[in-house]
Amino acid sequence: KIPRQQINQHHVFPPTVVTADSFFAIASDPSSSSNWRQYVPLIVSVAVIADILLGSPIANLALKPVRDAKMAAADNTGQSKKSVVNKNKNERVDTEAIARETLQQARASMELRAYLENNKTPEQQYDDIRREMDANMRKVDETLAERQKKLDTGDYK
Repeated sequence: KIPRQQINQHHVFPPTVVTADSFFAIASDPSSSSNWRQYVPLIVSVAVIADILLGSPIANLALKPVRDAKMAAADNTGQSKKSVVNKNKNERVDTEAIARETLQQARASMELRAYLENNKTPEQQYDDIRREMDANMRKVDETLAERQKKLDTGDYK
């Protein structure tokens, strides 16, 4: 008899051909299914981590049709491509677009405030002047009360 190590070293065994029938037979075998099913979470986890480390090429491939559709819709409506696609691929959110929108809202609110200020009715102008005078009188009263208190205690310099 030849020891098993020597057989493996000297004889080349033909490769095993796996057909679809034999694969499904192996996959449907209850004893072998427990062997490969235990590795599924590991394989999925490694694939997700590798995708993240590589800059999400799988996610980019999956989302490419969506981006193309958005760009085509933007071309049809006449919008610029800048508003649809981020310039910086490392950003998940287009911060420049958010900043532009915020500035636009601030300008619009300033214009509205200026418009309302310029187009006040005489009654509104009277109310504003009355509020200013009341505030000034309150300050004068507080200052006088403070001075009177200092005079009463003798701390006035």
